[in-house]
Amino acid sequence: MNARHIASAAALVAAAFVTPAHTAPGGSFPVACGNSLSTVFAAGYDSQCQGPTVGTLGGGGIMSATFGAQLYTLAGTTLDASGRFSAQTGALQWGELFLSAPQTGPFVLGLQGGGTYSLYLFNGGSAGLAAIEFDTYGLTQGFAGLAAPSLTQAAIFTSAVPEPGTYAFMLSGLLMLGWLAQRRRAAAPTR
Repeated sequence: MNARHIASAAALVAAAFVTPAHTAPGGSFPVACGNSLSTVFAAGYDSQCQGPTVGTLGGGGIMSATFGAQLYTLAGTTLDASGRFSAQTGALQWGELFLSAPQTGPFVLGLQGGGTYSLYLFNGGSAGLAAIEFDTYGLTQGFAGLAAPSLTQAAIFTSAVPEPGTYAFMLSGLLMLGWLAQRRRAAAPTR
């Protein structure tokens, strides 16, 4: 075998192990979740996204998302009555998602357009986020000036594991209770 055949065989083997990139119609431009510029520049975006992925969010679709070692479970979509979103946004390519209550701490926003979705990690901090700017350019189309799909639904995924700050607050409360109990014992009359 000559060097050209070896290089071609190595490229074919490598291509078999690489996840295929989603391409815009015409197949010339890859689409990544980061192409949703409004979403990735929105307040609270935590610089991590996944997608686009073929599938649906919520009922009959994905019910959880993982970023790093953290698991987030579905808390509600714009199509259900969970109360996470104040209203369905309609079939828009960009706009603002309004939440019924500010979302605090880390959470995942899922955007679905047609048969694909992308996931975006956000952190609402202690004040929380009540609205999130979005666009659908990171779903299936939208790259290089092509039309973006309309938003089919959005979803919120939240963590069941408390943040480290929550553990610290709980530990300080337990220490305070221990200190108060010890003071009470020390102040009690001895018999």
